[in-house]
Amino acid sequence: MKPIDPLFATLLRTPLAILERAELTIAGSMQVASAKIPDFSASDKLEHDYYGNTIARPRVEDGIAIIPLHGICSIGLGPMGEYYGYTDTRDFITAVKRTVVDPMVRGVMIDIHSPGGVTIGGMDAAEAIAELSDSKPVAGFCSGIMASLAYWIGSACPLLMGMQSSMVGSIGTYLYLVDWSGLEAEFGIKSIVVRSGKLKGVGLDRITEEQLAMLQEEIDANGEEFRSYVEFRRSDVERSDMEGQVFSGHQALERGFLDGIAMNLEDAISEFRTITNI
Repeated sequence: MKPIDPLFATLLRTPLAILERAELTIAGSMQVASAKIPDFSASDKLEHDYYGNTIARPRVEDGIAIIPLHGICSIGLGPMGEYYGYTDTRDFITAVKRTVVDPMVRGVMIDIHSPGGVTIGGMDAAEAIAELSDSKPVAGFCSGIMASLAYWIGSACPLLMGMQSSMVGSIGTYLYLVDWSGLEAEFGIKSIVVRSGKLKGVGLDRITEEQLAMLQEEIDANGEEFRSYVEFRRSDVERSDMEGQVFSGHQALERGFLDGIAMNLEDAISEFRTITNI
């Protein structure tokens, strides 16, 4: 398994990466080693990501537009995001909206394999799918994991399927912060933040109780918005199942997170065609 790229490791250590509400799942060795960085100026259409996987792109097959939602979701990523297997939600929304006016598209399948991501842009992606479903049949298929923000987006699909082994759920939001003050004190380092307001620059130095309360209020509000959206789109889902749990495909089906089980994307598309007569 490839080690984490040193540039990527550096990005993860920046204050912005700490403060953003991102859900990152990093598997494999944490050893830092050199890696080839592609020439992004040569083309904005990379063929493979950092791990050598072919980058999935929107395509139309016999009237069905297949739009991938793969990897961690964020906004404004550009080619570098693709290289690390992310999905730029702005590009995703653009692809969804194009299908509305494309006469060759009679239905849309969202191919989802994502652990979630940053809420900014994600809510808009869900609304783009909801608006599309007013004009054309839309379905979603979980080809692996559909968790957190990815489920928020996927829940907008009127028909939502997954595999038996899919991982579905993780409803909720969280914010990860690190208090480095103890480590800094050990090495004789002191962080000084000059701020114009007592709630500005939270997380850059020691977090006060007032700052923590503000962050908790924000996370609670965002989490409630998430749960309310899922309840609106998936009326059979119980509140008790939206506390961050992750369910297998069959468990998700029993709890109302999914509408059906399919072996793979091809079978899901076939079922979609049967139901909609496309």
